[in-house]
Amino acid sequence: MKRLKRTLRTLACAALPAALTAVSFAQDSNKLTLEECINSALRDANHRQRQNLRLDVAAKRVQLSDLAFSPSYSAIAAARGSFGDNLYDPAGGTTGERYNLGLRSEYALYDGGVRNYKLRMAKLGNIDARLLNQAGTEGLVVDTISAFCDLASDERKTSVRNLYLEAALAHLTDAEQRFNLGLVAKPEVDVALSTVETARSDLAFQQAHEKIASMKLSRLIGRKPDDPLPVVAVDTPAGASQDLPMNLGDQVVSHDAGLHIDLNAVETAKEQLKVVRAGYGPKLTAYSAAGLLDRQDTLGSSHYASRPFFTIGIAIQVPLLDRRARGIDEKIQRDEIEMRSLTARDTEMRLREESLETLTTFPAIVQQVKSLQASETAGEDQFRLAEARYKNGVGTQTDVLLAMRDLANTRNLLADAKDVRDRILRTTEIQRGAAHYAEMPLSGRQQ
Repeated sequence: MKRLKRTLRTLACAALPAALTAVSFAQDSNKLTLEECINSALRDANHRQRQNLRLDVAAKRVQLSDLAFSPSYSAIAAARGSFGDNLYDPAGGTTGERYNLGLRSEYALYDGGVRNYKLRMAKLGNIDARLLNQAGTEGLVVDTISAFCDLASDERKTSVRNLYLEAALAHLTDAEQRFNLGLVAKPEVDVALSTVETARSDLAFQQAHEKIASMKLSRLIGRKPDDPLPVVAVDTPAGASQDLPMNLGDQVVSHDAGLHIDLNAVETAKEQLKVVRAGYGPKLTAYSAAGLLDRQDTLGSSHYASRPFFTIGIAIQVPLLDRRARGIDEKIQRDEIEMRSLTARDTEMRLREESLETLTTFPAIVQQVKSLQASETAGEDQFRLAEARYKNGVGTQTDVLLAMRDLANTRNLLADAKDVRDRILRTTEIQRGAAHYAEMPLSGRQQ
């Protein structure tokens, strides 16, 4: 009996170390890497189309502003009664005119710099479009990183729960065998059965959570939500630094597209103020017109004759009595500049505060990973000790199961800590412009 008892213990415990200590997340060649997911997301047709359209609109606005430096042309077609002066009559007479047809051209010789200011605003809008594309691209990359990390974490936790269920089933089988041999009481079988049901419930919940994470990543990289999407665990590449630069705040501020969009908005508002001021100043315009008009030969004559005409001149426009309106308009633009400047300062302060918070908390996260790794090692030792005590008849199967559960919990916590660490490392690489992917365009300031 003692020999049979020792044999059953040996067989039952031999299966547990293999299930618990051999937890590995080996990469499968069929699984997607983070880089593959990011490049798939960046190749999305809608994302690229939005970027191209934004750039195209900005470029067209620059072209439109540039056309303001060219003369304007218009067609003339006017019909009149038997009275009135001919606007384009070089003689300036009072003869009646029935109609005139022709072409007119105008060119602004002086407009106070309005055209130059508007061209600069259009060029700033072009930079804005590139910065918006950069912000959209980096935002998509960060979202993909987050979704990838979520799914990888869920897959690791699913694997741990699978192993826990296998160990619980092995324990239940052993308990039933021992009960049939009269070595244990019925309550030990009931406890083992309850452990199995709990493990199955936890596994089903985790698998549902993993499915949701898979659907989210599938949407980001352009796959169907129902397609299976296996991914590899997020691990820091061998030799990669796990430290953040002490000047993280400066790097993020220098690279952040959102901040540069705010600063660009300040410059655009300054140019708009110049446009407002110039709009209330004098303007000098040259014009010319040529065509055909039909008018009376002499005043009171009933005979009309068609004659060609040509006129050229310079018009000067000086606004009067608009000092109050100009003051209000300028005040509005100065307030707009101040508001946009405050927004830019707030954005910079927020980026620096977030960077400082990351620098402050990241060492603690790294230390937590190290502590949990040590706890994992201690948990494995504790499990082996519980196994040895059970084999020698000193401990119980419950001790082994508790050690197994504690080890699984530690591995779950370790997986979470690694995810937080790797997520920070990957995200800050994007935020400070230190990481580029095959499908990622240059930043707004590099183009």
